[in-house]
Amino acid sequence: MQKYKVIVTWEAVYDITEIADYYRSAVWDSEG
Repeated sequence: MQKYKVIVTWEAVYDITEIADYYRSAVWDSEG
């Protein structure tokens, strides 16, 4: 169960990183 929880947490962190990366790219693009 512990290993499963670690995987879920890693997946969540990966999702957040992707969203943050996408958001940063959008902001940079809008600023020109």
